[in-house]
Amino acid sequence: MTTEENRRIITEMFARWSSGDVRAFSEALADDVSLTTVGSTKFSGTFVGKEEVVASFTPFRELFDEPVLLTAETIVVDGDLVAVEARGRSRMKDGQDYRNVYALFLRMSNGKIVKWTEYFDTELFNVVFGKVNSTESSGNVLE
Repeated sequence: MTTEENRRIITEMFARWSSGDVRAFSEALADDVSLTTVGSTKFSGTFVGKEEVVASFTPFRELFDEPVLLTAETIVVDGDLVAVEARGRSRMKDGQDYRNVYALFLRMSNGKIVKWTEYFDTELFNVVFGKVNSTESSGNVLE
């Protein structure tokens, strides 16, 4: 795929996702995708395979009244590498608004995302969702 084809695919995915069509995310993933959430949160780690990646979002869905919608503010594409600056928003079941910022690095192959690495405000995340305690394994890729 060319740079422009990859730009179109990712731009369309985020346009759909930010307007509430969260299926756009899973539809954009390759079957053998890997997702790495960098940091020291309860949910940091690497998840491999489309089924495992999608399942890794289950704990979040249980905490929110609505899906977390990601809106791309900046998309930079060079061949099969895509960098995205995004903002996420949702409302939690306790009525609290959740807003976070993300830096996403995506690797494309044949029009699908094969590698997704994300960075976000982990301090905010830990305040909202709680920190990892000493008896929990974070799956932290930096350990």
